[in-house]
Amino acid sequence: MRAWRLPALLLVPGLIVAAAVVERRGLGPERAAGTAEAVEVPMPAAAAPGAASSTFFCAGGTATGSDDGAAEHTVVVANGSGEPRRGRLTAYPSEGAVASREFDLPPHARVDLVVSELVRAPHAAALVELDGGEVAVQHELSGPTGRATGACASAPATSWYFPSGTTRPGTRMILSVFNPFPGSAVLDIVFETEDGTTRRPQQYESLVVPGASLVALDVTDVVTLREELFATVVARSGRVVVDQIQTSDGSEGSPRGLSVTLGAPAPATAWVFPDGIGALGYGERIVVANPADRIAEVDVQVLLDDPERNGVAEPFEVSIGAGSYEVVDVFADGRVPPGVAHQIVVRSRNGVAVVAQRVVTGGADAAQPGLSATIGSPGVATRWLVPVGSVEAASGAAVIVSNPSATGTATVVLRVLAGGRYEVVQGLDGVVIEAGGRRVIDLGTDALGLRPLALEVGSDRPVTVESRFGFAEGDDFSYLVAVPVLGSLGAPVDLVGTLSSETIVVGGG
Repeated sequence: MRAWRLPALLLVPGLIVAAAVVERRGLGPERAAGTAEAVEVPMPAAAAPGAASSTFFCAGGTATGSDDGAAEHTVVVANGSGEPRRGRLTAYPSEGAVASREFDLPPHARVDLVVSELVRAPHAAALVELDGGEVAVQHELSGPTGRATGACASAPATSWYFPSGTTRPGTRMILSVFNPFPGSAVLDIVFETEDGTTRRPQQYESLVVPGASLVALDVTDVVTLREELFATVVARSGRVVVDQIQTSDGSEGSPRGLSVTLGAPAPATAWVFPDGIGALGYGERIVVANPADRIAEVDVQVLLDDPERNGVAEPFEVSIGAGSYEVVDVFADGRVPPGVAHQIVVRSRNGVAVVAQRVVTGGADAAQPGLSATIGSPGVATRWLVPVGSVEAASGAAVIVSNPSATGTATVVLRVLAGGRYEVVQGLDGVVIEAGGRRVIDLGTDALGLRPLALEVGSDRPVTVESRFGFAEGDDFSYLVAVPVLGSLGAPVDLVGTLSSETIVVGGG
């Protein structure tokens, strides 16, 4: 058995976002091949091969151990390396004592850890520590209103941004604030509403979050009956991790569903959403928030599949005031035909960094009713891990790989990580994705016959990867950006303006 080592992250107080030294080969014509550059990308990332440790923070979820829990918390850990890992899960309940357990993670395997098996509380966060790199962590929530998959942070931060939330009738919005450090953190939480009002609730000013604790804030009872909320969490002292849990019971015209969203720790000038909704009966909105002190000029480009047949949609040109947000209803003005699959690129035209979130809703007439809210990907990488590659009682699953560059093809390989197996999926060894193209890899309902399943996407050129799940029980669905591996991660440089797509069916059921 390996000796236990405290992850380096907890010993480095200055780390805020994932920092990667990446080879910029192929990222843009202006970059010399083989040059390297330090890049900060505000998204979760797996530690590089050879790293001494990995740490992930899953802030949001309930741990009641019963069917009544609004968002029962399961942590999913995937090992992309060929070496065994030793790990420790520590649960931080909103009430009661902290508890830990150690676990073994075999090579090329996935383990699922149920938080309520460690603690029982209305809410509980999870800290996952491992003794090596190439490991990725995500989490899955389930409750009476639906199911959801979500990202876990690879580093705490001093700020977190959530462009879209709601407290309208029939919904609940909870901010789960996790402070994993010994000292207290002091926070201010501010909300911008749909009528242009700034709300600064007194109870959220100089809010003290004690060390080694989770505080779950029910925003619904504080900022009441708002259709849209842009939430900003800023630490005066300390660093935290913040998740947004959104539930909707299906009343008052709201879709029934559950979502969990890790906030963005920093804005960026470009965000990619590889998988726009391609079916009738759904709503899709892009909410773009501007935390800066000057106006952001932003293009929201909805890039239709097969543009020769479906045409090219004019981009939405949006001006966003300082500290404000704007909502783009993708189907509202008819420029985007409903039922046509697409992906979406949000980019700043004037260099002011923003945060972009996609909200997809499916009502009673949708093939898969539900709710999903997802922060986009601000990064591209040549290696991605998909910890949640399968879910129980799935009505469907897919992995979407986008090559958002305007120049150069990407050759992609999809491998399974299941019970020690590290194998290329048949037919997906060397799939070529043209510049501006994407591939929708349909895994079907049987998860390739492998459970539990995690996946790895490798590419010779930086790409962006997202997963999509339909849940047969509870009529819900979820979108989730995959986890890039440090050493291959960078920011997109030469984003394309028109995309094409192809679906590859590899699953059954």
